Amino acid sequence: MFFNNIKMCARIDPQAAQRNRNSAGGKEYFRRKRKIMQVKEKEI
Repeated sequence: MFFNNIKMCARIDPQAAQRNRNSAGGKEYFRRKRKIMQVKEKEI
């Protein structure tokens, strides 16, 4: 439940995700963000 909460924060508030970078939710957020960046680079 606690980890689920952090993931929700990552989805809603990017700054909260940055504070939680070392937590499960933060890692998931940055992994997703990196994938999005890679896709954008390919499109360009």
